[in-house]
Amino acid sequence: GAPDTMTNLYLDNMKDLDYIGFPGEILKLKNLRTLHMQHTNLEGTLPKELGDLMKMKRLKLFGNGFTGSLPTQLGFMVELEELELSENLFTGTLNSEMVNQWKLIKS
Repeated sequence: GAPDTMTNLYLDNMKDLDYIGFPGEILKLKNLRTLHMQHTNLEGTLPKELGDLMKMKRLKLFGNGFTGSLPTQLGFMVELEELELSENLFTGTLNSEMVNQWKLIKS
C-alpha cells in the first residue's frame, strides 16, 4: 500500500500528537529516507527497531524528551547523512562502530 512507499515524513512542531513514546507505526515505513520529528513533545527511549529503517538519510529528532542511550541498531542506517538529536535527555556515549557506519555530512 501507499505507506510502504512513503519516503519522507515531517511531523515538526506537532505538540498535540497523541503519543508519549516513539510512534510504532513509523517503524513499518521501511522505505523512509527522511524523518523529521522536531519539537513534538515525545518522551521515552528510542526503539531498537528504528535501526531497521536502513534507507534513512535524514533523522531529525531534536527538541523532544527522549531518554536513555541510542540503540546500537542505529548503526544499520548505513545511508545516514544527517542526524540531529540535541535538546533531548539522552545518556551515555555514542558507540564508535555505530558512528563509523554512517556517512554523516559535516556542516
